[in-house]
Amino acid sequence: MPLNEKRRIFRPAGLSAPSSGLAVAAGCLLAAVALTAWLTTPASDAPAHQQPTRQIVADGARVLVIDNATLRLGDQVLRLERVEPIGRGTICAARSGSAGDCGDLAASALAERIGGRPVECEARSAPDGGRPLAICRVDGRPLNPLP
Repeated sequence: MPLNEKRRIFRPAGLSAPSSGLAVAAGCLLAAVALTAWLTTPASDAPAHQQPTRQIVADGARVLVIDNATLRLGDQVLRLERVEPIGRGTICAARSGSAGDCGDLAASALAERIGGRPVECEARSAPDGGRPLAICRVDGRPLNPLP
């Protein structure tokens, strides 16, 4: 093909651009139908890509409760999955009606649940690169809320 001749880019030679608005409307309709089908397709029940987990076990003497959502097992610091940390200094009403520090109360309740017994955790890397997330158990009973 000579260099001074017009070239058709992204179309095979011999085809011309649609000359009527009807062809453009038909193309838009087809695109809308495809988009609607894609948007209304139910999400897969397949589990999302799971990161590998590692088992961490510590006897009760090596377990430290940092707050209601964070444990130190030996030299490993883990965040309990599905537990929202409560900051120390947050005031809330206790069942007795008196006000107290929610962060301290929640951390104390977690320490009481552990009760100096061994803790077993399945830890995986945190999505944001922070502390590993973990599902932990004491005597086979979960410390995390159920999903």
